[in-house]
Amino acid sequence: MSQITTAILAGFNTNYRVHGEQATYRAGNQSVVNLDVIPGKSAAETIDPATLLATNIDLQDFHIRAADLVWPGQSQPFRPERGHIIEVVRDGQVQQFTVNHPNGNQAPFRRADAYGAVLRVHTIEMQAPVPVSE
Repeated sequence: MSQITTAILAGFNTNYRVHGEQATYRAGNQSVVNLDVIPGKSAAETIDPATLLATNIDLQDFHIRAADLVWPGQSQPFRPERGHIIEVVRDGQVQQFTVNHPNGNQAPFRRADAYGAVLRVHTIEMQAPVPVSE
C-alpha cells in the first residue's frame, strides 16, 4: 500500500470515528455485515425526455473503503451495482437504501479519491424506516 493510500485511509478512519455508522450491504442472499460507512448527501438532476422538465433528486451517499466490499468466502473486493441494498439502523429503525443513480448514464458509485481506496456509493431510500425486530 502506498503512503498516499495509507493517508487516505487514515483520513477515512478519522472521519468514521466522528460521523460513521455500521451498515449491512446486501445483494441477493449475500451480505457484508458490520461495514464501516460514512453517510453523505448529494443531488442529481434528471430530465424527463417527454416533457424536457428537470427534476432534482436528493441522494443518500455512503463512503465505503473499497477493500471492505468482499463477500464472505471470497478474497477479491466487488464493486457496487444497481439494486444492491445498504441497511443502517438509526434511532432504533432499519433504513434500507437501494444502490442506484437516477441518471441511468451514470454509475451508482464513484471513487472518492484519486486512488480508489474509498468509494462514494449513491443510493435512494427504499421505504419508510421500520423498527428493529428483536
